[in-house]
Amino acid sequence: SKKKNIEEQNRESQGSEHEEADFKGFKLRAVRCTAATPPCLPKLRVLQWTSGLDGCIRRVALMRISIDAMGGDFAPGEIVAGTLQAAARLKGIDKLILVGDETAIQYELKKHKGAVPSCIEIVHASEVVGMGESPAVAIRRKKDSSIARSIELVKEDKADAIFSAGNTGAAVAAATLKLRTLEGVARPAIATIMPTPINPFVLLDAGANPDSTPEMLQQYAVMGSIYSREILGADNPTVGLLSIGEEAAKGNETTKKTFGLLERSHLNFIGNVESGDLYGGKVAV
Repeated sequence: SKKKNIEEQNRESQGSEHEEADFKGFKLRAVRCTAATPPCLPKLRVLQWTSGLDGCIRRVALMRISIDAMGGDFAPGEIVAGTLQAAARLKGIDKLILVGDETAIQYELKKHKGAVPSCIEIVHASEVVGMGESPAVAIRRKKDSSIARSIELVKEDKADAIFSAGNTGAAVAAATLKLRTLEGVARPAIATIMPTPINPFVLLDAGANPDSTPEMLQQYAVMGSIYSREILGADNPTVGLLSIGEEAAKGNETTKKTFGLLERSHLNFIGNVESGDLYGGKVAV
């Protein structure tokens, strides 16, 4: 019977214990495919095949992206224009949700020829966080800002990701307050993908935190390694600590303590690296 077949497939998928990696306090279980959707998961959306930077084919869910239409230079005009280009060129898009002043967004959409793509939606937000505003004050006082509303869509499971070209501090603060971080992660990091003649590498942190502790830097290394492996397709990604010299004794106290933490971790840590090493394929993270 159909029920019997599903039960047999479930037993096969659960036949062995999940492998567990211990990254100095981080317990990461290997993900396995199951025959049936667990009852605790919401209804899964349509999947499609896509190619990663490594050429491998992966299956990913169609994305719903909330977009801060009022953030960044020349917003909302340039943000709307970019959203239209994304709708036309990118595959795997379910929804592109423009969040901001609905009247201003509609005005910008009318400037472009042709019908508005069906994947584009508008969610009105009455306030804007300026580039020079204090992130903490803006998030506390401007509850209906385009940044806050964009992030709330992710929290409410109406979007899978948020894009903002606006106030970085406000975006990081709002995401941390509303979405929280993963267990074991103290602070979020901005991961920047840097191109090289060989393979791209992940640079963390690229501006989310002005001061980072050794423990935070180690957490960035863990997150960067997972991103490099799962998204960029790097096999056992190498991790380097940017310093003023390759020797372990080089650098300030934060760098030296971080070196020790990474050296004792299960990451593929290759030691300190200098800026000249970044574009030669030596490091993935």
